[in-house]
Amino acid sequence: MTPIAVIGIECRFPGDVTSGENLWDKLVEKNFARSRVPSDLYNFDPFYHPDEDRYGTTNNDGGHFVTEDISLFDASFFSIAPAEAMAMDSMQRLLLEVTYEALENSGTPLFREMQRRDMELAPRYQSTSVSQTMLSNRLSYFFDMKRPRITLDTACSSGLVTVHLACQSLRTGESSMAVVGGSNLILSPDIQIEMSDMHFLSPDSI
Repeated sequence: MTPIAVIGIECRFPGDVTSGENLWDKLVEKNFARSRVPSDLYNFDPFYHPDEDRYGTTNNDGGHFVTEDISLFDASFFSIAPAEAMAMDSMQRLLLEVTYEALENSGTPLFREMQRRDMELAPRYQSTSVSQTMLSNRLSYFFDMKRPRITLDTACSSGLVTVHLACQSLRTGESSMAVVGGSNLILSPDIQIEMSDMHFLSPDSI
């Protein structure tokens, strides 16, 4: 089987991880970067209860949170109108920035995964700003990527499935290079409560 090389990587992870080097350091340190829900994200107190069977609450009081301000975005750099940038899903903005950092060449196929869509309640610009299909389309448009572009959601396996699809595209000769990315931002307590109700989360968030 022909080897596939990873020639570039950039990321945003909890614990101030903003590069592949930072990520490696955190792994070596075994730093899990867990914290309580930040107060500037939302008021968590009304949603917490230690009883895991109490409906509509969560017994999980924390998680792993990106510390940078995701509302900061250079819309003009990416040729996006300010009003549309304000309505854009935060995952679109973040992936544009991270992809730019990781790759500056064009004509590259694109496979992306996306799960939660907390911004879907914003009606204006919905077709271009919060639609799942636009996650990869937005990136392929800006970076002039002409080959396949796919956005998919297979829940927790989404990131690995996108890697699998990209490898298939490379090995069949459909593509000579691919950009693969994954994103998941939880900006409201809804999904945490939902997953707690189904007993999907551990109380210690690990």
